[in-house]
Amino acid sequence: MSFQIIASGAGGFHYQNDNAVDLDDFNMVKFLNSVQFSKPEVSDAIQWAAEQASPSADMSDAVGAVAHIELLQLLIESVDMLATCGGADSGFISLLTIQKHVLWADDSRLEKFNFSGKSEPGLQFVRHIRKALTDTDLSTIGVIFQLAAATSKYHSKIGSDGTPKLWIRLSH
Repeated sequence: MSFQIIASGAGGFHYQNDNAVDLDDFNMVKFLNSVQFSKPEVSDAIQWAAEQASPSADMSDAVGAVAHIELLQLLIESVDMLATCGGADSGFISLLTIQKHVLWADDSRLEKFNFSGKSEPGLQFVRHIRKALTDTDLSTIGVIFQLAAATSKYHSKIGSDGTPKLWIRLSH
């Protein structure tokens, strides 16, 4: 499945991906497990690593969880970088999520996150948008990756002296 992200920001920033992959359908570890290795110790080593990460989960669950955590950390850090901008006290990130339906009205959520007065802004941003992503079925690894990419590129565009004013639209 794919989704669209459009991000626009003060200072002439534009980021768009009309066919972003949500990455929930792709599982590299299950693929690697299905490959017949010439040396059995390679498969054994992969399985052992998965068991160490989470004894009750298979290897694909463990690797997926680690990937999700790492991408969330990238998103948190990129929002934290925006919060260090000179004009961050009057800055914000506005997020519109849309889940389209053929036979009934679309589901949509609008969240606005203000930087002013926030400690740990990246973590607070993730907590703030979590329900909107979940309600519109956009709480996937691919969405987190695209949000991290958009916020990181926006910080590079406006620099440390800018005022972060970012509008993001996600739809599928």
